[in-house]
Amino acid sequence: MTSSTSNSKPNNSAQSDASIEREEDIRNARGRRKIGLYTVICGGLMILVSMGLVNIGIASLRYSSLNPFSIERIQATGGNLGAALELPEDDPREVVYVLGSSLIHFGFSPDLFDEELNAAGVPTISYNFGFGNADPSIHAKFARKLARTFADHPGRIDRVIYEFAPHGATQRRADTSGQLNHATTAILSSWGDIGQTLLDDPEEAFALANTRLFRSGVPAEAITHMLATPITMAKINDTVKDRPKPVPMDNLGWDLFNQLREDWPESIPFGGWSAQYRGGFPPTASPRALELSDQVMQRMQDPVRMESALQQRISCCDILGLEMSPEMIAHVIETIRYAQSIAKDVDIVVMPQNQDIVHVSPQGEENFKKALAEVVAATGVDVVDIYKEPYLGIEYFFDADHYTFFKGRSKVTQMMADHYLPQEEKETH
Repeated sequence: MTSSTSNSKPNNSAQSDASIEREEDIRNARGRRKIGLYTVICGGLMILVSMGLVNIGIASLRYSSLNPFSIERIQATGGNLGAALELPEDDPREVVYVLGSSLIHFGFSPDLFDEELNAAGVPTISYNFGFGNADPSIHAKFARKLARTFADHPGRIDRVIYEFAPHGATQRRADTSGQLNHATTAILSSWGDIGQTLLDDPEEAFALANTRLFRSGVPAEAITHMLATPITMAKINDTVKDRPKPVPMDNLGWDLFNQLREDWPESIPFGGWSAQYRGGFPPTASPRALELSDQVMQRMQDPVRMESALQQRISCCDILGLEMSPEMIAHVIETIRYAQSIAKDVDIVVMPQNQDIVHVSPQGEENFKKALAEVVAATGVDVVDIYKEPYLGIEYFFDADHYTFFKGRSKVTQMMADHYLPQEEKETH
């Protein structure tokens, strides 16, 4: 008994030590778990705060700048695609939707277009759905939204005129189009589309929802593009560094902008979408605004500024070589087919460029000719070709391809309207 009792004491002591060690291990493990949990919570909060600050900063850019990256214009045009549904179903006018790039946004006047056709006995109401910084890949998303908007109302739109800009469908443009791809997917897609993306790519779906809900449509890609712009412009300006410096613009641009805001309180230059003017701008303005516009355009038409504008279009869009992108041409066809699914007629318009400075190479002309033939063969659309005829030079442009705000816009709109005049009117026009 004595021996047995004596032997049990070391065993009990060992068990007690082991128990203490286990309890200490448990306490240490609990401590580590708490530290880990606090780290995750604090890290997560820091990430959320950082994301919030980034989102607030990016969203504020959207509202503190003039239509940055065309986001405001794209959102507004997309939100007003159903404008024709507000018309009475028995409205006798032909409803015309004009889609395209900034050449349409700033170059097509619904008021002037309708005025000419109405005077010729063709009752018409047209709408401007053009926006800048876009290419056919973005137009296809926009046309998909248009098709969905009118899916239950086929034929309410009599005609869609879609601008096919050759330099907007080049390989070089395709290589640099990513800055707005994410943003337009976020703001032009339905939540069902984003939900489908969630199944295929959760990370991308989260990014789309974040851009749409918290960044007001402005993506990170657009910010990096903006930061890179000074470098790009420096390279472009280097091509004209040996030329005489043009007369400074001073504050003329802002003076014109502020005068137009005063003249057109119901319009929103240069973002947004004015219901009163059906997406366009009024055809005229006050004498002071017209005077300022002439001064701004004259300074923009300085030969050095024009050369810089041409170099910018060469850099971004290969405007002279026109090596076409098969992917972009496919998007042009996709855009047209969406429009054809809901409109009675669909045409494409090829808008004029500043022929005093834009001299497309023979190979570029051939490339575009083949691309245009491919589009027509695939869709059967008619072409409103005002690309080269009549000849338009520098007096109608403030850069390589954008029209002066009054004279150029009026001229180009008239050229588009002339195509739709009755034959007898065309002969006497």
